[in-house]
Amino acid sequence: MNTPNKLTIFRITLVPFIVLIAIFPYAAFNISMPIYLINGVYLPLKNILMLIVFALASFTDF
Repeated sequence: MNTPNKLTIFRITLVPFIVLIAIFPYAAFNISMPIYLINGVYLPLKNILMLIVFALASFTDF
């Protein structure tokens, strides 16, 4: 298996993590997600985590 195929498989495997972070029932498990104020915008931690995973997957395009 060559490197482009490995990167593609890596990106495909990251998709379920993004979905899991987005739809996980945090309140049902008494997990409170903090909300951060960044440059006047309120961002929940789950959005920041999804951004990090998405950026990691996108970085493999370069």
